[in-house]
Amino acid sequence: MVALHAGAEGFTHGLGFVTLSWLWLTGFLYRRLGFRPAGVAILIFPSLYALFFNHFTGLPLFISLFVLLLSPEFKLSARMQKLFNWAGDVSYPLYLFHMQVIAVLASLGCRNSAALVAAALGVSVAALYGVDYPCRKLFGTAARYRLVTAQA
Repeated sequence: MVALHAGAEGFTHGLGFVTLSWLWLTGFLYRRLGFRPAGVAILIFPSLYALFFNHFTGLPLFISLFVLLLSPEFKLSARMQKLFNWAGDVSYPLYLFHMQVIAVLASLGCRNSAALVAAALGVSVAALYGVDYPCRKLFGTAARYRLVTAQA
């Protein structure tokens, strides 16, 4: 028997469908309402509800942010575009080096997760500025950034 206070976690079958079906509904309503305040609210409020009431997987919030960022009405300042481009640049060295840095520091006895993340990010930034950017200059292959916009 399913307890009334248990929420979707009380189900044994179809849990994925039950917990993620609201994503379909919010996407449908957002498509109908567009970038008007009601459409943005319908896209954001279910994610906030999931975040604050412990039904959060991360996916709903990232889908909401992704849709809003790709919306043609949403414009980023030049400073924010530079920040996002830099984050994209540092993501590959972070992907390459994070496990090695964490393994070395863990073997040395470091158990502080903030220190492990900071060290992995520090090594990645050093690799970006010490290897990636100089190689781009040396070989003449500057990064090509373009603004991604949604097609109407």
